[in-house]
Amino acid sequence: MAGLVATELVPSLDDDMWELFGRCVQPLWGRVGRRNEIASVVLFLISDEASFISGTNIMADGLWSLSGGAPP
Repeated sequence: MAGLVATELVPSLDDDMWELFGRCVQPLWGRVGRRNEIASVVLFLISDEASFISGTNIMADGLWSLSGGAPP
């Protein structure tokens, strides 16, 4: 599962709004995710390094699940 990630599918926001949004939605990191952070997880999972991984969810959510999923 991925947390909030800044992509072209997310409405355009200026840098100040992204920062505010990130602090509210991703309180432990204080920012939204980046595409390359999710891509790194995907690249690992399709590599031979992950050949023994199956039947699990990989949480790439910027610690959102550890924060209780609620803004501060």
